[in-house]
Amino acid sequence: MFCPSCGHHNKVKGFCTRCGLNLMLLPLRNTMASFNSAQTRELPQSAAPDLATKRFDAAQTQALTPRTTMAERATTRLHEVMAVTKQQTRPYVSLMLTAAALVFITGMMLWRNVHAPAQNVAYAAVESTPAPLPTVIATPAPASPWVLIESETQAVTDATNALIEDQQCAVIEPNGQLALALKDDQFFGNGAGTDILIHGASAQQISYRIFVRDAENAVWQRIDVNRKGFVEGAAQHDMGHHGIVRARQVMIRNDSVCALQVDGIAAAYPNLEVTAHSHRH
Repeated sequence: MFCPSCGHHNKVKGFCTRCGLNLMLLPLRNTMASFNSAQTRELPQSAAPDLATKRFDAAQTQALTPRTTMAERATTRLHEVMAVTKQQTRPYVSLMLTAAALVFITGMMLWRNVHAPAQNVAYAAVESTPAPLPTVIATPAPASPWVLIESETQAVTDATNALIEDQQCAVIEPNGQLALALKDDQFFGNGAGTDILIHGASAQQISYRIFVRDAENAVWQRIDVNRKGFVEGAAQHDMGHHGIVRARQVMIRNDSVCALQVDGIAAAYPNLEVTAHSHRH
């Protein structure tokens, strides 16, 4: 048997002893070649497709057409859903942007209020209209009938505090003296009982003498001595038992080793005319 590949003559069927070709497959190869040539043979142009071919093509066309239509419908539906979603998303985006803008503006206003310079705060305070204050009518302090005799006053601190009783005391140092005179040529007379009251601090050890006179050039006349203190904040003195019926000036001389605090002096009978009378101790 000759090998179609190399031309070698083989005595037995099977494989070629020269090239190794399987000689048993030669009939099968020839059959396949003839089959392929029959499949690739072109039909004549005049030959028309038979009825089976037409039915097959129509079935294929009907099967493919719905698939294409469904795909197109699915694509169209997807675009519609995306458009609706986009339209629905726009209001939320606008709302979020508006909220972010409000938060930013509020933060800027807070920062400006906290870190504003002091002059801006002062300017705002000036620009604001203050609330009207309640009207307060100050009560004038009562005028004192006394004036200070500076030439007769010695070693006294805050001597003018003795002109009126107001809880503010004049302080007479030891061996010092305080002299006062009534204003406008006024005088005080000898009445029934106490003629002069000296107001002072109760809790103090005192020893003073009190003098009066009716004229600037007259001699001072002693009318009393006080070593008991100020009972209930005042000491009472009478000048009638010394035969004095009228006076215009008063002097207090501190005989103690401690300072004497005098809050005020009061005449019990101002401008009182009385008849002179004598008094013996």
